Amino acid sequence: MQNQFQKMIKDIFYGHYRHDGWKKQGQNFRYIQEDGLGKIINFQKSKWNTPRDVTFYINYGLYIEAGDTIENTTFPEYICQVVNRTEGFKGEYRLLSEEDIPEVKRKVLEDLETAAEFFNAIPTKAEFVRILLNGDIAKYSQTKFLMSYPICRLLADMGYRKEVYDIIKDREGKYFESLKEELK
Repeated sequence: MQNQFQKMIKDIFYGHYRHDGWKKQGQNFRYIQEDGLGKIINFQKSKWNTPRDVTFYINYGLYIEAGDTIENTTFPEYICQVVNRTEGFKGEYRLLSEEDIPEVKRKVLEDLETAAEFFNAIPTKAEFVRILLNGDIAKYSQTKFLMSYPICRLLADMGYRKEVYDIIKDREGKYFESLKEELK
């Protein structure tokens, strides 16, 4: 089933993403916009897979860097500032036989529409930064979103010092304390 899984991903990429400028690397599809907003779709295989049983998950996210362009063009989904997971089949897709492939592929394509809606709702790097700073990103995140230190550090490095200070002024912890001192 491993080969069928790889073929399914390849078919989805060439049939639905390649012509829009996305790049495929392994089990990741990436799109990097000229304004420095990176998008990723990641097919994460379960560590419990066997040759006859392939279970996988689909993660998708948005990624930015401090500069105007993305230098790390092979960024993994787990370093994205916001990551979500599709929810079809309760977030877990499973291939057990050849007969499963058409139904799973149909469901994957259907669920990837959720990722497309997310990407379309945040069309630019500037919009992404805006909704990070004003807290609206929680509307787009399936999990409880908290402005982490790395995101605050990134936004401060991008020049949003006052905005970041206002976000973290009541936060505790050595990293936030250090950043608050720097931003005063």
